[in-house]
Amino acid sequence: MGGSVEKHSDAEKTDGTFATLTVQLPSMFTGGTFIGSHNGDSRTFALQTEDSAYNCNFVAYYADSEHEIESVGIGYRMELVYSLCYIGNDSSKPHTCDLGTSKQLQDHMSHLSPDESLFCIPLKQSYTPSTFQRLGMGTLKGDDKSNTR
Repeated sequence: MGGSVEKHSDAEKTDGTFATLTVQLPSMFTGGTFIGSHNGDSRTFALQTEDSAYNCNFVAYYADSEHEIESVGIGYRMELVYSLCYIGNDSSKPHTCDLGTSKQLQDHMSHLSPDESLFCIPLKQSYTPSTFQRLGMGTLKGDDKSNTR
């Protein structure tokens, strides 16, 4: 009983993390509804179904999407959680960001004079240095991404 997860977006735990896959193992419970939202669109997934005691259910979502899991009422909800990581080239990287936003920031930064070129953007999420080196601003998630617009 209990076992809720408050609304949040995932921090990057491994280089190239872009999404999370949650696989619910067969279990008997009530509650535990998954609520995910991205760009103002919210979706609810009732993971407790008639056959959840015998089958697996799953939810996959981008790491920068806000999500929460409501409290389990009765029983136990068991799940496996996987970080989905991208190791390919930048041109086919899965993402939800608007590429125009990153391009606009790059354009703006290219017009700065040398004495204006150093600045700081405080970030809420954690990122690995190698992902920033590989993907640049495209690695930003959630509030970090919207603060650069």
